[in-house]
Amino acid sequence: MWFSGGRLAPDLTLPKLRRRWGDSPPAVGLPSGGGVTARVQALRDAAGVTQIAAEEIRRSAREDPAAAQAVATAAADVLTSLAYAREGSLRGSLHRAAEVFDRAARDMYARTARTTSRSYELRAMSRLVALMGRIAGDEDSVAAMALVLDMARLADALEHLRTAQQRLHQAQAARDAARQLRTLATGWQPPVTTPLTVTATPSPTVDNARRAPRAR
Repeated sequence: MWFSGGRLAPDLTLPKLRRRWGDSPPAVGLPSGGGVTARVQALRDAAGVTQIAAEEIRRSAREDPAAAQAVATAAADVLTSLAYAREGSLRGSLHRAAEVFDRAARDMYARTARTTSRSYELRAMSRLVALMGRIAGDEDSVAAMALVLDMARLADALEHLRTAQQRLHQAQAARDAARQLRTLATGWQPPVTTPLTVTATPSPTVDNARRAPRAR
């Protein structure tokens, strides 16, 4: 059965999607270099944009909440793209954290914030992360962990925004998302282990491996 976007949710009508996405999106492609290097660079670029976006949300929380809202919604798209790049369709821990983050970032019912230059940039990073394919290898994982930590800091800024707006349920969701993201990033770090020294244990012997005759 076919459903129009507006029947699924009031913010999924074509005019509201265009308002959210903006016009004439910039062309997005993977950085030159190919292979793992391109994926790592894409993740680092996304982390850099996320850091600036977190600062902008804090700065705009009271002066321009509509701009902060646009940035928060676009940041949720970045985290969702990262969850698919990390976990595919398995719906693991990062997907669950992304869903909590999305609840915190969602706008009021039937409202859609107009795109800004920063939300535009974040959405471009979301497409870039989606294009880079599955995360694999140590370098990819380290870069992804850094991006997750930056998303946790952005969730902190989102909590600040929601608290200022007295939207306390979403502020709690932002706190939960930040906590889950930090836990995930810590879990990706390789455990520190100490080498074990194995000492050979001699086999027990009785009288040079010969049992003494039993006295009669």
